[in-house]
Amino acid sequence: MSIANLSIRAKILVPLLIVLLVATALSGLIDLQSLSAISELRALSRKTVEAEDSSREAREAFEKGEQILARVLAMTDFQDTRGVEADFRNATRKLAAGLDLLRVATLSERMSGLGAEAKGAAERWQTDAEILLGIRAAQAIPTLEAMSRHSAGLRRQLDEAVALAGQEAQIRSAEAESGLRRQI
Repeated sequence: MSIANLSIRAKILVPLLIVLLVATALSGLIDLQSLSAISELRALSRKTVEAEDSSREAREAFEKGEQILARVLAMTDFQDTRGVEADFRNATRKLAAGLDLLRVATLSERMSGLGAEAKGAAERWQTDAEILLGIRAAQAIPTLEAMSRHSAGLRRQLDEAVALAGQEAQIRSAEAESGLRRQI
């Protein structure tokens, strides 16, 4: 059956059906690309939330440890050493866990480096705090000025991690959006 033998109705409908099939196929392709981009954005937003949450958890645990240290150093009341040690160990365990999660949820090399720096700063702070609390023996006692430097540095790194997670999420989101636009 050739095109010349087709009726006028068939001559109009066949090309129209072909155009509709091609349009449907292109629409499906665009939908698949959109779904891929959406899943990338979802994964990116999940990593961003994880990074922000872990740095906040680390910050809260750090502040709890600082409160314990300040309460003991204030020497305004008697403290149960076992209770102080247990509370401090719990806070430092949460701090370490938050920093480990931050390193896992990194969005870039810069974020990974910041997580490693924060982990090192937290370990130095913890060591000196344990000496001041009497949990760890040492030949030299850290000064309060050294402790405040440790605290300020760690606090700055945790704040920077939260800010950096947000910035990198925006950058990655813009990259994913431009990639989707190029594909379409």
